[in-house]
Amino acid sequence: MPIELLLFGIPAALIAASKGFKPWRWTVALGPLGLIAVLCLSSANEQGIRGQAAAARVAKANALGAWMCGLSLGVMGFCLLSLMSSMS
Repeated sequence: MPIELLLFGIPAALIAASKGFKPWRWTVALGPLGLIAVLCLSSANEQGIRGQAAAARVAKANALGAWMCGLSLGVMGFCLLSLMSSMS
């Protein structure tokens, strides 16, 4: 997990912040898949994007980041529970 966070999570969070999205949602958003996803999203800070268009981009990106983060945390929790049950 720490190496994945350094390789994918921090860059994804920095890219998300530069595009106007909530970076913490992208920090653990499925590692390389999250990084690819945030790279593909259109920025809310582009020239000529204002008002509703920017808000829609932010809402879409933040919802996707939260969904991917939740899925990632769920998978990690399942793996931890499986590991703990196999130890007993």
